[in-house]
Amino acid sequence: MVTSTSSSCECGSACASAPEEPIVCTLAGREQSTRAAEFRAAFAHLVRTELFESGFRWYFKGEPDLEARLRDLARREHECCRFFEFHVASVDDSIVWEARTDERGRSVLDEFMRLPDALQADTDLDALKRTMNAGGLTFASDAEEPSR
Repeated sequence: MVTSTSSSCECGSACASAPEEPIVCTLAGREQSTRAAEFRAAFAHLVRTELFESGFRWYFKGEPDLEARLRDLARREHECCRFFEFHVASVDDSIVWEARTDERGRSVLDEFMRLPDALQADTDLDALKRTMNAGGLTFASDAEEPSR
């Protein structure tokens, strides 16, 4: 169980998703593949995933400098996906990334939890986005980019 409540986005309880927060990702399209690569690198240290009633936890090996990298990644992920709440904390010899959202974002959270498997399978970015779209996530950048 995670006992630390320090927020990865350094906004404390204000990091919790507000009911009016849209289920949208505002990460620019050109940055999405870079972000996926950052997650892929982080998941090289992933040990296990644990579900709990209102979210999930990713457990990572307690590697030097990994906690700071995960905190930064979680902070930036929260900036583009405000409906998520993330907490990153050291627990014993692990680093734990906890993710939550309200009921409206639950299906997107479920897809986000499966991100390590999708990235390990080398799923392309468009396929990942389609999966997240099916879960209810809108990508703001898709509205800005011309149709193919």
